Amino acid sequence: MGYLGNPAAVEVQAAVEDALKQIISRGKATVILTSDRGLAQRYLDLGARFVAVGSDVGLLSAGTAELRAAFTAAALSAKLTGY
Repeated sequence: MGYLGNPAAVEVQAAVEDALKQIISRGKATVILTSDRGLAQRYLDLGARFVAVGSDVGLLSAGTAELRAAFTAAALSAKLTGY
């Protein structure tokens, strides 16, 4: 579609909404994956039955970044106080 990395693009969302409606109208379960909380809620509101809201790589990356930030801040604080 030409919107790599931009799942919230209007054209992408129109296609997703259309697909969800078609799948639901045929009585099938809808499954979709997104790391965007807002889009996840939108998909639930549209009737999606199963919405995956993260991936192992995404969760590992976010947790690692958070841990690094916490220890970087602690290390900087220790240097500033002389310890």
